[in-house]
Amino acid sequence: MVTDDLTQLSGSANLATRAELSGGSFSVAKGEEGGTVVRWSAPLPWSASPST
Repeated sequence: MVTDDLTQLSGSANLATRAELSGGSFSVAKGEEGGTVVRWSAPLPWSASPST
């Protein structure tokens, strides 16, 4: 659920907070050949019956 306090955060702080709240992770690092590497992950909902 998106709350008013989340909409007031900066972009990267917002991404970090949303990742943490969903049980995921967020990181920002310098790329090996320049640039920036942003990683954001969150677990997907688990289903007992796979989609086909």
